[in-house]
Amino acid sequence: MERLTVADSGQTTHVGRDGSRFADFDPLPAAPVAAFFSPPSVDVSFAALMQAALSWVSVRMRRRSWSKRLAFAALAILAALAVLEVGVRVLWTPPEGGYPPGMFATDDSVGFRLARSFSARHTTADYDVEVRTNSVGQRGPELRPHPGADRRIVVLGDSFAFGHGVDVEQALPAQLGKTLGGRGINLEVINTAAPGYGTHNQHALLVADGEGWAPDLVLLCLYVGNDFRDNDHRRFGRLVARSGILVTVPDGGAAWPVGLKAAAAVHWWSARLLLTGLPAAARSEEQVVQDYCAAMSWDAGFGTAMVHRTWDPDAAAAFKTTTAWLDRVREWCAAQECAFVLALLPGPQQYHPAFWNLVVEKCGLNPEEYDLAHPNDALVAWGREHGVEVVDLLPPFRQVTTSGPGIRLYLDVHFNAEGHQLAAATLAPRLAPHLAP
Repeated sequence: MERLTVADSGQTTHVGRDGSRFADFDPLPAAPVAAFFSPPSVDVSFAALMQAALSWVSVRMRRRSWSKRLAFAALAILAALAVLEVGVRVLWTPPEGGYPPGMFATDDSVGFRLARSFSARHTTADYDVEVRTNSVGQRGPELRPHPGADRRIVVLGDSFAFGHGVDVEQALPAQLGKTLGGRGINLEVINTAAPGYGTHNQHALLVADGEGWAPDLVLLCLYVGNDFRDNDHRRFGRLVARSGILVTVPDGGAAWPVGLKAAAAVHWWSARLLLTGLPAAARSEEQVVQDYCAAMSWDAGFGTAMVHRTWDPDAAAAFKTTTAWLDRVREWCAAQECAFVLALLPGPQQYHPAFWNLVVEKCGLNPEEYDLAHPNDALVAWGREHGVEVVDLLPPFRQVTTSGPGIRLYLDVHFNAEGHQLAAATLAPRLAPHLAP
């Protein structure tokens, strides 16, 4: 029989291969030997060593696991941002006019409105102005009570009458109040204009709020450079407010993508800064000219289609649509027994010779094919036919611009402060007779 002998407190225990155990008396104490050579002592030390080794390996594995997790998380974030970038590029539409987010509010009856009690700065390379609205969403002071002794003008218009790029005190409505007030007229001028408004928006605004304003005179400021375009929903869609900015909804198109586009536009800079840390590269002057020439017939700033000597069917249709909306405004004013005056605001292509000559040169136009006063003359004729007083600002703007070198009345295409002042000085004497007691 083979046996394994284990010392245990002065006796020897024999263990057979079959697991049987038997003991006999050992006269010598086994403790000193066990202290140096005892297998259990060796087993404990080896176990401790193995535990330490396993602990070290476990830490290393955990560290490697965390590294892998961090790497995976970083890749997931980059992938998500890449998807966001692609989505933004697909969905993003530049906000109309570059106005501060939050400036516009949704209004399905009018199309959109200026947000109430809004305040922000509108900053570009050419100007830095404050845009502030009152508690009813108008750029100007709070409305005051309208006693019978006062006279009240309601100004309808788009970004021109709103005062794009100038301080509120420099804009046409405020300048009119100052000029007519100097004539001794106790007057309040309400600026209801908003960037992007077409004649259809202005009529809807009158229907919604006009009776409460109780105007003595409605002055509609029509910018001949793009108001015909803004009224042609069939070809150019309609502007609506989403996420506080203006975006275009195609005629008959689904409305849900507009919310995505607006959100993408608002968060565009955040997405770009996360991915690149840099803003988008500015377009060169050559690129700007090329883009304008490619779309100049119906450019959003000033479309040349309306200044052709002979209108094509699209231009003729846009004129017909616009005059139909003007006729509705005339009818509303007649029903309210208030005066109606139509002011025609020109673009610099019409009154600044150097500006137009540059367009002709860069875009390769034949100037003989154009009549820069065509839309103005057609609207003056429409006014005579429908009993509407029309004040055309093109002649005085041409006269001042050509009276001396270096005279400039515009910022981009909008009036600068001097342009607004000239417009008010021209309009005031034509409006005064309608405000007499």
